[in-house]
Amino acid sequence: MKHGLAGVSSAREMVEAGLFVSYGPNYDDMFRRAAEYVDKILRGVDSADLPVEQAVQVRAAHQLETTKALGPPIPPSSTPMYVPV
Repeated sequence: MKHGLAGVSSAREMVEAGLFVSYGPNYDDMFRRAAEYVDKILRGVDSADLPVEQAVQVRAAHQLETTKALGPPIPPSSTPMYVPV
Protein backbone atom coordinates (compact mmCIF):
# COMPACT_ATOMS: atom_id res chain seq x y z
CA MET A 1 0.00 0.00 0.00
CA LYS A 2 2.86 2.36 0.86
CA HIS A 3 4.26 2.15 -2.68
CA GLY A 4 0.94 1.77 -4.47
CA LEU A 5 1.74 -1.70 -5.76
CA ALA A 6 -0.89 -4.38 -6.22
CA GLY A 7 -0.01 -7.93 -5.21
CA VAL A 8 -1.33 -11.08 -6.85
CA SER A 9 -1.37 -14.62 -5.47
CA SER A 10 -2.98 -17.97 -6.20
CA ALA A 11 -4.12 -18.30 -2.57
CA ARG A 12 -7.44 -16.70 -1.63
CA GLU A 13 -6.29 -16.52 1.99
CA MET A 14 -3.78 -13.86 0.95
CA VAL A 15 -6.66 -11.68 -0.29
CA GLU A 16 -8.40 -12.17 3.03
CA ALA A 17 -5.22 -10.78 4.63
CA GLY A 18 -5.29 -7.66 2.41
CA LEU A 19 -3.61 -8.63 -0.87
CA PHE A 20 -5.15 -7.05 -3.99
CA VAL A 21 -6.24 -10.07 -6.04
CA SER A 22 -5.95 -13.85 -6.27
CA TYR A 23 -6.59 -16.26 -9.11
CA GLY A 24 -5.86 -19.93 -8.77
CA PRO A 25 -7.10 -23.42 -8.07
CA ASN A 26 -9.80 -24.12 -5.53
CA TYR A 27 -7.60 -25.65 -2.83
CA ASP A 28 -10.57 -26.86 -0.78
CA ASP A 29 -11.72 -28.96 -3.74
CA MET A 30 -8.17 -30.23 -4.36
CA PHE A 31 -7.78 -31.34 -0.72
CA ARG A 32 -11.18 -33.07 -0.80
CA ARG A 33 -10.17 -34.94 -3.94
CA ALA A 34 -6.82 -35.89 -2.39
CA ALA A 35 -8.68 -37.32 0.61
CA GLU A 36 -10.72 -39.46 -1.79
CA TYR A 37 -7.45 -40.81 -3.23
CA VAL A 38 -6.14 -41.64 0.24
CA ASP A 39 -9.41 -43.38 1.06
CA LYS A 40 -9.16 -45.53 -2.09
CA ILE A 41 -5.54 -46.46 -1.36
CA LEU A 42 -6.36 -47.37 2.25
CA ARG A 43 -9.19 -49.57 0.95
CA GLY A 44 -6.70 -51.53 -1.17
CA VAL A 45 -6.75 -49.87 -4.60
CA ASP A 46 -3.29 -49.89 -6.16
CA SER A 47 -2.11 -46.28 -6.50
CA ALA A 48 -0.75 -47.09 -9.98
CA ASP A 49 -4.35 -47.74 -11.07
CA LEU A 50 -5.57 -44.28 -10.05
CA PRO A 51 -5.66 -41.60 -12.75
CA VAL A 52 -3.58 -38.44 -12.49
CA GLU A 53 -5.85 -35.45 -11.97
CA GLN A 54 -5.38 -31.71 -12.11
CA ALA A 55 -7.37 -28.83 -10.68
CA VAL A 56 -10.71 -28.46 -12.43
CA GLN A 57 -11.98 -25.46 -10.50
CA VAL A 58 -10.33 -22.06 -10.36
CA ARG A 59 -11.51 -18.99 -8.53
CA ALA A 60 -10.75 -15.32 -8.45
CA ALA A 61 -11.14 -12.90 -5.56
CA HIS A 62 -10.24 -9.29 -4.86
CA GLN A 63 -9.96 -7.25 -1.69
CA LEU A 64 -12.48 -4.41 -1.98
CA GLU A 65 -10.66 -2.09 0.45
CA THR A 66 -7.34 -2.59 -1.36
CA THR A 67 -9.03 -2.07 -4.72
CA LYS A 68 -10.51 1.23 -3.57
CA ALA A 69 -7.21 2.38 -2.02
CA LEU A 70 -5.11 1.59 -5.10
CA GLY A 71 -7.75 2.75 -7.54
CA PRO A 72 -7.34 0.23 -10.39
CA PRO A 73 -10.57 0.08 -12.37
CA ILE A 74 -12.40 -3.22 -12.56
CA PRO A 75 -14.33 -3.37 -15.85
CA PRO A 76 -18.06 -4.04 -15.38
CA SER A 77 -17.86 -6.93 -17.85
CA SER A 78 -15.39 -8.81 -15.62
CA THR A 79 -16.99 -8.00 -12.26
CA PRO A 80 -19.01 -11.25 -12.02
CA MET A 81 -15.84 -13.36 -12.05
CA TYR A 82 -14.57 -11.62 -8.91
CA VAL A 83 -15.57 -12.84 -5.49
CA PRO A 84 -15.30 -9.89 -3.09
CA VAL A 85 -13.69 -10.80 0.22
